[in-house]
Amino acid sequence: MKLCLVLSLTTNLGILCFFKYFNFFIENTQLFLASIGLPTSTNVLKIILPVGISFYTFQTLSYTIDIYRGKIKPIKNVVDFALFVSFFPQLVAGPIERAANLIPQIQNCRIVTQTHWERGLYLILIGLVHKVVIADSAGILVDMCFASPEQYTSLQLGIGLILYSVQIYGDFSGYSKIARGSAMLLGFDIMRNFKHPYFSQNVAEFWQRWHISLSSWLRDYLYIPLGGNRKGQIRTHTNLFITMLLGGLWHGASWNFVFWGLLHGLYLSVYRIFQEITNKFRSHETLSSDIRNEEDKSKLSGFILKATNGRSLNQFITLIFKIIGTFLLISFTWLFFRASDFATTTAYLRGLSEFTISGEIFLIPLFFILIILLFIDIPQAVTRDEYIFLKLPKLYQGTFAAVAITLLFLCGNVREPFVYFQF
Repeated sequence: MKLCLVLSLTTNLGILCFFKYFNFFIENTQLFLASIGLPTSTNVLKIILPVGISFYTFQTLSYTIDIYRGKIKPIKNVVDFALFVSFFPQLVAGPIERAANLIPQIQNCRIVTQTHWERGLYLILIGLVHKVVIADSAGILVDMCFASPEQYTSLQLGIGLILYSVQIYGDFSGYSKIARGSAMLLGFDIMRNFKHPYFSQNVAEFWQRWHISLSSWLRDYLYIPLGGNRKGQIRTHTNLFITMLLGGLWHGASWNFVFWGLLHGLYLSVYRIFQEITNKFRSHETLSSDIRNEEDKSKLSGFILKATNGRSLNQFITLIFKIIGTFLLISFTWLFFRASDFATTTAYLRGLSEFTISGEIFLIPLFFILIILLFIDIPQAVTRDEYIFLKLPKLYQGTFAAVAITLLFLCGNVREPFVYFQF
């Protein structure tokens, strides 16, 4: 049994590494040899990266590992297994579905109801708005800023970075919603991949809300097997860095992705240290109360709970500052994710550090894009109900759909590929 596991892991990871990292390894080896004066003549292969290879590789790995752990039983029907691996809605960009959720839906009879169609079409519509209206519109200014950062002021580059944070969220969450909606039209319910991540109050909560299928995969199949937080403080922080480093590399063969992953590892490590220090000054009763409060605050509806419980305005403002501070920290890391190389990263950082504040015209598209995004996300987060718009009176539902379709027609002339298709 263990031999089969090793064979499966070696085969899957070997294929992934060849297609995704072979040239990266060769190029860096050449640079190293050249730096110490040794001549090199190795040619780089012209490898075409299969679309979605990272996603379905991780999906098949989780299937194999779960069988080895005894969590699921092997599929006897090869057609069912093929459908699990190649299920078209989430094949090219996730979510990374678990066998325990998807395989029973494949094997059992499904009844597609009116609710499936209503929710499926609703998710597709919301996903298209996230992608076409929000992400693609933001991407116009983002591409300009990253193409020639030296031509823009610090204010414009800062807005460009915030817009990229919005773009990648709208782009990827939009795809995930479209995938889930398409699956729901067929009677399948695949996992939710985003839960309003930019409403997070800290980086740890961000990774519980962002790309949930990947973050939970890294937790279950990498962080915990490495020892998690069970083997002392040094080992815990080491495991965090290793997990986030590999999470960065998963996105692509680039030193920028490596640095992006390490920066998130640093964020999580520092946050954990901060938690440990503050917890030492709390009594057991206070800590228990705070944990319950954190659970309340993890949803935007915590805002309402604060008001109804008579909590102070200062606490409410503190909560807002936590969300804004976390968003700005995360936005800074997206610089390394978006930049094509370190030269672009350096130019962008230099431009930000000059503190030039002209170019306020960039604030106008930022304002309108954020208004549309928040109009969708805030009601869902406050009510803790992703389908809240389906519970409105029919007149409001029709108005919402009409406005969304109109915006799609107005913004549909921008043709941008999905960002995560490259991974």
